[in-house]
Amino acid sequence: MSNSKIDEVVKIIHGRIIEGNYVAGQRLPAERVLAEELGVSRPTIRTALLRLQSDNLIDIVPRGGIFVRSHAPKVKMGGGTPKNKGPELQQAGSFIHSMRASGRDVLIRYLEPSSIRPAGEEISAKLNIPEHENILRRYRVQLVDRVPYRILDTICSPP
Repeated sequence: MSNSKIDEVVKIIHGRIIEGNYVAGQRLPAERVLAEELGVSRPTIRTALLRLQSDNLIDIVPRGGIFVRSHAPKVKMGGGTPKNKGPELQQAGSFIHSMRASGRDVLIRYLEPSSIRPAGEEISAKLNIPEHENILRRYRVQLVDRVPYRILDTICSPP
């Protein structure tokens, strides 16, 4: 039994993700570009992308693009409700609350897995902490009604 064009496109894009040609958080080429590159119609590309989304390999953001999902497992750090301590975190938290209060749908997508690592020279100087002290880095995009609104890169001391 031969594979359909949709199956072939799914296999090609899935292969590119597995091989690292498309990495977590990366925006994939537009449907039109993929269709031209693979020699298939846009509806074929669209159906293949929907299948990849149902397999949790990509996120399709209307008017925003197609992004490769991170394969890192979710890890819960700390307990209870997070406390917004720094000015950036307080501002981000109030933004989310005000958007939700106005009936908007707010999503946060991590562009890469959160990581705990030594501060290093540049960050330790900015935060006035020793270079070897561990910091938490979170790199994410906020979406309002599924449209990318802003990208945040937060660095703070872990809980």
